[in-house]
Amino acid sequence: MTERPMVTMVCTGNAARSVMAALLLRDRLGDDGPVEVASAGTLVLPGHPMSTRTRAALERHGLADPHHRSRQLELADVHRSSLLLVMEPSHIHWMQRRLPEALPIACSLKRAVQQLPMVSGSTLDERVAALDLVSHEFQPWEEVIDPGAGEQPVFDACIDELSGLITSALIQTAPASPAFELTKEVTRWEAERRRQVQAGSATTTASCSSVANLHSRCSGSCA
Repeated sequence: MTERPMVTMVCTGNAARSVMAALLLRDRLGDDGPVEVASAGTLVLPGHPMSTRTRAALERHGLADPHHRSRQLELADVHRSSLLLVMEPSHIHWMQRRLPEALPIACSLKRAVQQLPMVSGSTLDERVAALDLVSHEFQPWEEVIDPGAGEQPVFDACIDELSGLITSALIQTAPASPAFELTKEVTRWEAERRRQVQAGSATTTASCSSVANLHSRCSGSCA
């Protein structure tokens, strides 16, 4: 049986951004989706659970991983992964110094969402290669700000941003999937929710059961 391609989410401590991003993507794809999902960090205290604020942010999206323990990004992860999605320039700088083998497949999450649909290739590996990531210089707009020094609202804002990006990433990495139209529907729902929150509308949220149903349908289509 051919191994599914793996996407590894990378942040600094593997306690907040990469954990949230990995769980969001795994939730969209389902356990038997077309892509395996992992997470790791560049400067990790191995074996630590996620922060309590990360856990609370995940709960807002109906997600949990009580078994998560922080993990250092290693060469084995590079060999297994088709794509490493990083959150800030320091992650690329760390790879340049410590793990240069990672650079050809290391890309910011935001750039991947923007550029993957513009390159050709029959597999994720081919599309990532077409991005020519080694020569890329990280731009300020690509950063997903580390919520680590903030209070709970900062973590909540971070996961909301990641949720929109992850939904778009799913569309770009599996455009032929039966989940494609359903994922666009989730994207529209989340965009409207953010717009209403920003506008301070009295109708800021659709029913949780509605979006849960959309996510469930999406996961089922990817199985």
